[in-house]
Amino acid sequence: MSLYERELESAHERLALAGRDSAKFDFQMEFLAPDEDMGGGMWTQEYEVVVTSSAGKSRSYIGGIGKNWVDRFGTDLAAGAFD
Repeated sequence: MSLYERELESAHERLALAGRDSAKFDFQMEFLAPDEDMGGGMWTQEYEVVVTSSAGKSRSYIGGIGKNWVDRFGTDLAAGAFD
């Protein structure tokens, strides 16, 4: 299972804990162009995750090792950003 797949499961768990229906949220992921310098000489892959609610509210997050987009999503969800 990839990092994104594990993060996506965590995002769905956050929705369940908040009493939200995960079927009312769309998650789209797209890999960003790699930045070889960003990892201190190591190749680092990042991706953009766009979350859209059935209310039409969207937020964009950057994912990858150490990016913790799920935490930012959880904060936005609790703040009503998707209502």
